[in-house]
Amino acid sequence: MTRKPRPASAARRPELQAMRRPPSLRARGRTSLMPRRSVELAPPTASASIHRHRPSPGPSSEQEGRFRVRAPPRLNGNSNLDSLEDAWRWAAGAMEQFHDGHHVWLRSRDQGTYLRADDDGSGVSMGQDRASFHAAWTVHTHHVGDDDILMLHSAANGRYLATGPGWTEQHLPGGNRASIILRDLNWDVFDAVSWFAVRSGWGDDVLLRHYSWRFLRADDTGVIADRFDGRRMARWQWVVEAIPPRNSIPRPPNPSPSFGVFERPIWFQRLAHNELVCMCFTGRSALHLWNQLSSRMGFEPDPNSTMCVRAGTYGRLTPLVTDLPGNNSAMVIFVLPPESLAGFGLTCPNVHAA
Repeated sequence: MTRKPRPASAARRPELQAMRRPPSLRARGRTSLMPRRSVELAPPTASASIHRHRPSPGPSSEQEGRFRVRAPPRLNGNSNLDSLEDAWRWAAGAMEQFHDGHHVWLRSRDQGTYLRADDDGSGVSMGQDRASFHAAWTVHTHHVGDDDILMLHSAANGRYLATGPGWTEQHLPGGNRASIILRDLNWDVFDAVSWFAVRSGWGDDVLLRHYSWRFLRADDTGVIADRFDGRRMARWQWVVEAIPPRNSIPRPPNPSPSFGVFERPIWFQRLAHNELVCMCFTGRSALHLWNQLSSRMGFEPDPNSTMCVRAGTYGRLTPLVTDLPGNNSAMVIFVLPPESLAGFGLTCPNVHAA
């Protein structure tokens, strides 16, 4: 008795299989590096390590993450190696739109709105206006084996796009969904800020897969990480729009009205000095902060110097060109002379570009 072939379904399409579990190419002697393989980030030591244009594994064995090498799929008599190769190429290769140190806008294909960091320094939402530093994201890539882990930090406050606390790879407090917030890049949240760019199969649109195998999805009011559902593909699709850099980094804006009193500790350091100095600062004005830092340093710094914020031990330096977030969280500020900006690869996005 001849068995009738099964009709093709969406679940068996190679491209959807690739999104759920990208196959590795055993035939080519490669394996796909997926979470959890051992990864190390170099610990900050001297002032030269406050910003790494491309971080490399460090010698420390005390801070190890757990990344495993995912096993290749089992093959049977009906397996087609060519289709697996095509599915892998479809799932990989979306990182060409994310260049380390460059700036991007992320626009939802479904909503037509832009991913943005909220003024409170911790929330993430969707908005129509892209001509804002809060809507600009700086690319931070970390190379692991044959793969690039994608991290995105806000051009407004330097904090990283991440899932909220409490999730694990197998369980989320809210079921299949995870909240999306901004977090500092410390070792204990490295998994939470790890994303992988995946081709969507629709032009140059991408899907952003989180370490937990949830995908970044926009809705009417905000953004979440959710399990993929191909029936409404556009909800998971993102248009990556490159932002050109400005010719120079702008000065801090003039003080704006602030509601409420925000007093926070500020840890600041000059590039040529290794010690961090702490001071208390009240308010949100970056211009007022600059004036207070100048008086605390005991001399008038170069007026072309730039204040930069570092969000977390392993965070990249971000020029501080907006008012401080509306909270009282501590901030780490570095004062860089103008000749140091090029060495650190620091640029500022031209958010008013057409």
